[in-house]
Amino acid sequence: MTPNSHPAKTNPLLRALLGLLLLLPACGLCVSNLFLLTTNTFLGSFRSSTLQSAGDFVGLLNYEKLFTDQKYLSSFGTTFLLVFIHGLIAAFLPPLLAIAVNALGKNLQFRLRMLFTLPLAFFGPALIMLGPAFARGMWDMGSPGGTYLLLDGAAILAVTSALGLLVYSMVLRGQKESEQGGKLFSAPFIVTWLITQLATMAFTLQSFSVFSNMLPARDSVSLGSAVFLTMRNAQSGLTFSLSYLVFLLVALLGIVATVIIILGRVQLKHEPDIEPAVQPTRSGLTIPGWIVIVLGGIAALMVTLVPMILGVVKMLTSPSGSSNIELSTLFQVWVNSILPPLLVILFIQLPVAYLGALGIGAVQPFGKASQWLLLLFSPWLFVTSLPVAFAAFMNLRKADLVDSFIALAPPILISVPMLFIFTLFFRGVESKWREARASGMSMLNATMKHLIVPSLPIVVLMVTFSLIAATQDLIVPYLNGMSLDQSTATTMILRLYGTGVSAPTTSIITLFGFPVFLGFLSVLVILQIFYLDRLTLSREPASADVKAANS
Repeated sequence: MTPNSHPAKTNPLLRALLGLLLLLPACGLCVSNLFLLTTNTFLGSFRSSTLQSAGDFVGLLNYEKLFTDQKYLSSFGTTFLLVFIHGLIAAFLPPLLAIAVNALGKNLQFRLRMLFTLPLAFFGPALIMLGPAFARGMWDMGSPGGTYLLLDGAAILAVTSALGLLVYSMVLRGQKESEQGGKLFSAPFIVTWLITQLATMAFTLQSFSVFSNMLPARDSVSLGSAVFLTMRNAQSGLTFSLSYLVFLLVALLGIVATVIIILGRVQLKHEPDIEPAVQPTRSGLTIPGWIVIVLGGIAALMVTLVPMILGVVKMLTSPSGSSNIELSTLFQVWVNSILPPLLVILFIQLPVAYLGALGIGAVQPFGKASQWLLLLFSPWLFVTSLPVAFAAFMNLRKADLVDSFIALAPPILISVPMLFIFTLFFRGVESKWREARASGMSMLNATMKHLIVPSLPIVVLMVTFSLIAATQDLIVPYLNGMSLDQSTATTMILRLYGTGVSAPTTSIITLFGFPVFLGFLSVLVILQIFYLDRLTLSREPASADVKAANS
């Protein structure tokens, strides 16, 4: 060992202080934003329905109505049916698809990965084009409920297949690099399967979209739509009660998922020296494997490429074309849909999550036990804007900010999924960072080379996914942007759809959705080619505990 290569040990107290300091902004926002919105939702569920004041205390009366009124009971039944269908799809097809694709040669793998990138970018606006006003022939063939389940299932199949191919391929590459290379159902594979199931359940419980609101009147709706209807009917007590029930279910799933992640010791790593694609197996691809690929491919085309092409054709061949939408209106929709969430993501969510993940995943104030700090944020791991939207609306109303540009910003100021993903990544690269420090490299150089620079593509990926989700949110702009000047793409589509004329609605979907989501697609394709094919999801080796203790 040379004089400059002796281990650079860090003072445990200094490491603890630095790690907690990095985590402080995330903890502060978690309390002042997430916890406060959740608490207000909980307290509001015990009060009567009113928008003029806090309302009278009514105890459990709102909850009693939810569990005795057949209308709301049917919403629970509809939601649990969707949870079952979505869970069944996510349980089998995505992992089987990843295994099948990774059994192919490099060129065919690359083409299929590009195909399954389409649903990640285009599924939102494309799915709307399959609504009753645009695909009437399909809706006339069966009952509205059955057709909705079919199209919804196809959309879930396409999206879960795309995400599953991305995530399970990371697991398969991680197995190749680990001591469990020949074992298919390794610990990371099982952990990934469990987390995807829990996430699918959580997001289905909160499902609420433009597509579901374009359907004909039905006897039962999902819980997300029921929350929307109580908001529209000014039943604030029921809105808070439903929102809090949804939150409780989603929070429980988030806590369970966090414990599984921690006990599973999974980590993300970027391995630039590994092959970009897993080599095909000797046995090749079986007939069931081809069936899975064909099913996933058909779903990807049906809910993305085909509807978008039909939308462009319909807009160009319409007698009025795109003249129904003024250029100034379209520009305003672009600004309202993209700028508020983008500013929140770039200047609040991203830096707060990044610093917190550095504290937990790299600095590790309490050693390897630091990962249990994720439990502080676990109830909100899968929470979307739906359960807290009405509480945020009431806060904006008190501040007289409703129907303003700032009110279009997402109510959730800390992205817990972003915090978790960054933490898993820093856990995967922190060993190289510590080795660099031990070899005598300066703190700044080691941090830039082994932590900051390798994480930049992950940052781009998370910002892209966050913006894709935010631009398709409906509940927040519906509540907070009431005037035409504050319309986003989602609220403008519903506003025009209510006129009964599909041409201007098609124009908004096409003129907004196609260019914006083509940009998302370009980013995802670049990441697929140059970065994502070298990400691995593996289990942290047990020997890492000893190394960390000696660092």
